[in-house]
Amino acid sequence: MTQAAPTVNFPDTNGPNGNQTDTVDYEVDYSVTVSGLIPGTKVKPENYNGSSLKSTAEITVPSNGTITLQYNKITDYNLDKVGVKFTYVKAGTQTQFISMTITFMTIS
Repeated sequence: MTQAAPTVNFPDTNGPNGNQTDTVDYEVDYSVTVSGLIPGTKVKPENYNGSSLKSTAEITVPSNGTITLQYNKITDYNLDKVGVKFTYVKAGTQTQFISMTITFMTIS
């Protein structure tokens, strides 16, 4: 039986000190890619820890096993971390959820 092994890839930001990996800037829409999913299964994204998805509709995983989650910009300057959360099919009919946060920085 095929098992999903998701890898979450956060965006990179090009700031005054060069490229910052796994970072989200304020006031900029951003996206997160998730690979290692089982093609043809469904993923259900959720808003989490200050994140605001452009759509929380279920996503059918394409043949390459990779999806992109699109988020609205962060406007609350009191947040210093942003979250990603989604439910996916791990194997067969077994579902599992992932939730994680990343720290982001202000680049003026």
